[in-house]
Amino acid sequence: MAKPTGTWANYIPARDSRHRHACLTLYRHLLVLASRVPLPNNLPPHPSGPRAPLAHQVRKAFTRNREITSSRLVAAAFRNGYKGLAVLKEAADASNPRHAEVVDFLRSRLVEANRSRNAHDFTPEERRRIKENSKPKRPILVRVQGPPPLPESAKDMDPVEAATLLGRDRITAIYHYERASPPVPKEKLGGSGRRRVPKIAICNFFAPFIRYKKPQPRILSPIIRRRSDRYHKMVGEALYYEHEMQRAAELEDEWDRMVGDGPLKPEKGESEWPKGGGLGYKDSGQRVHVQSFGKTNMEIRAYITRMTYRTRIDFTLRSQALIKIIAEETELAEKEKKERKEERRRIYLERKTLKEASAPPRS
Repeated sequence: MAKPTGTWANYIPARDSRHRHACLTLYRHLLVLASRVPLPNNLPPHPSGPRAPLAHQVRKAFTRNREITSSRLVAAAFRNGYKGLAVLKEAADASNPRHAEVVDFLRSRLVEANRSRNAHDFTPEERRRIKENSKPKRPILVRVQGPPPLPESAKDMDPVEAATLLGRDRITAIYHYERASPPVPKEKLGGSGRRRVPKIAICNFFAPFIRYKKPQPRILSPIIRRRSDRYHKMVGEALYYEHEMQRAAELEDEWDRMVGDGPLKPEKGESEWPKGGGLGYKDSGQRVHVQSFGKTNMEIRAYITRMTYRTRIDFTLRSQALIKIIAEETELAEKEKKERKEERRRIYLERKTLKEASAPPRS
């Protein structure tokens, strides 16, 4: 079959309104017809609880085909859906042979679902034992108060020179990160017994993390997503106060200056406004300094910028600690590799010596 060319080569069904209307219409008709099929009371219960079994199968089929982009597979799915319409329409009559076929199909699927669920389920005693024996998750890094230790090459340097060489942020940091636990000994390594050196990865918002294995653990993705949302929200707020709120604050301050009897109008003899604000009144009538909207907005922007800067510094300190961990693991892996090579060499020489000693003398 020739590959489609032109417009159909880049056709994505989910972005076509005609395709979506056809899918929704077919889906609704299948659900309506599924609810009209009479089902016996002796069907096996669904493992997830009581529900309409036939409608559940329809939903599963549409969910399974949701990611399809191939035109050939989309056409095949539509053909199956239209065949299902005809089958369900005939199965609405309990005396029709189609009704027995639908019931047998549901019975087989429910039996298989229950068998699979029971095969992977644990008894309460097994769950309790697994929970007791499970080890608590230990963090990779711990925060330690105080600036990070300087390398050996920078300990004798002048503070200004060290700050220039290593970065001012590293010298002035009030905390740093260290490894939470020592490396795993060679005797406790599982699997093949070989140490797997992790790799450091950086997100699109510069947050570092370690990859230990593939595929990526399921618990890691939501953690990265939450950190990304929090960081981008902070950046978005900074842009909002820098552009939109700045102009609004200027207009508010200008309005306060224009109001004749407003709280920011200077009295007679006051030729200039206080820096960053104006004059207002307390409830008692006493005139006090009132901070302007512009200065308040500027302080908010400075605070968000400072928090963003601290976050970036935290990412830098984490990266330095993770790089140190990877260097330690790499060194241990190389050392253990050399030991394994020497052990294989020793075993080879022992076997060779034993073989030569047990061999009969040559005549």
